[in-house]
Amino acid sequence: MRRFHSPSPLLGYVVLAALLGLSGCTRPRTKGRDCHVAADCEDGDICTQPRCDDEGLCHHDGIDFDGDGHAWLCGNSGDDCNDEDPAIHADATEICNDDKDNDCDGLVDCDDPSCADWPSCAGIEDCDNGEDDDGDRMVDCEDLDCLGDPHCCRPEPESCGDGLDNDCDGLVDCDDPDCASEPHCCVPMPEDCTDWLDNDCDMLIDCMDPDCFSSTVCTLRPELCNDELDNDGDGLTDCGDPDCVGAIACGGAPCIPAVVTDLQCGSVRFANTNWGSSNETQHYSCGGAALTGSEVVFVLRQEPGIYGTRPMLVQADLQLLMADLDLYVLQGQPYDDPEPFCDPGQCVAWSSSPGDLDEDVSFVAWPDVTYFFVVDGADAAATSSFRLQVTCTALCSVEECGNGLDDDCDGFVDCWDPDCAEDPACP
Repeated sequence: MRRFHSPSPLLGYVVLAALLGLSGCTRPRTKGRDCHVAADCEDGDICTQPRCDDEGLCHHDGIDFDGDGHAWLCGNSGDDCNDEDPAIHADATEICNDDKDNDCDGLVDCDDPSCADWPSCAGIEDCDNGEDDDGDRMVDCEDLDCLGDPHCCRPEPESCGDGLDNDCDGLVDCDDPDCASEPHCCVPMPEDCTDWLDNDCDMLIDCMDPDCFSSTVCTLRPELCNDELDNDGDGLTDCGDPDCVGAIACGGAPCIPAVVTDLQCGSVRFANTNWGSSNETQHYSCGGAALTGSEVVFVLRQEPGIYGTRPMLVQADLQLLMADLDLYVLQGQPYDDPEPFCDPGQCVAWSSSPGDLDEDVSFVAWPDVTYFFVVDGADAAATSSFRLQVTCTALCSVEECGNGLDDDCDGFVDCWDPDCAEDPACP
């Protein structure tokens, strides 16, 4: 409210004289001045504070009791609706939960459009503030509105059609890479004939896809030298094929694993063809060229799968330090065979890039089978230290009973699979 000063006896006399119509009782006005003191500027307006400046001119300023730079909202002047609180004025920001009109627009808390996005005003639960924002008496993660919120997420396998972030990675349904293999999430791309994925969404994979029929990956297959088949399509079978010169079935010698050579998925091995090596193998049923240099042989034993047969996409990266060596993968006997032997005539993958110090192979490895990785050189001068890394990716999973795929790789799809006998989707 406006401050009023107690009138002095002289001022009271002047006012009284003016009321009585007496002359000669008012302060004489000095030429060029309107006032000497603030009382001379009094105009009876309770919404302003009279002031006399040094030049004797009157001013009528807005009243600012709380010193916040905003005048008391009175009559037609001022923009401070609470001149006893410096935090309240027209330029203040509305606080949406204090029951005050902070910005003096006549609207309080959720009635103010400034609070439209405030959770408690929008009826939206903030899942990490310890408050019941939407007024349903459930706080944070107890509120069903917070189902799937990162703060409340308990990781589970991603379900690709429920609109929730089940595995808590911030990605929902088809936006999650975990759902890339789901038919309804598939984004068609050119078929890659070596990754065991259905890239073009036609439900055909790699060499089973007509798009790959002309790919060298699908046409140039290694010859297996003891199956009575023309695997590489050159019209020659088993020992009648020059590729089988080194096969055991055709009189070749077995390759010899080094002393400590076992591999596992994720293994990294450092070795050198100068030590821990042998020189028994000169030919392989893939690649075509003779290799008379020393070789180092590693063994990968694929354990049987937990749910039936579970093939793995195995990728091997051979990095060389000096000489150019080649990498061959040979299929061996069952996992539990007490005396598995390494047969150069059972090649399933190879990499031979002249002049390249990096060789890579990828192939599908089946459980319960032994595989041999052979690093070999073209001649006696081809020796080098090298690094061999093996990584594996599971290609099968538990059968889903309504996606049109043989998820567990047992040859049965959806309701034809005995695993789906009790599934509601299979009458």
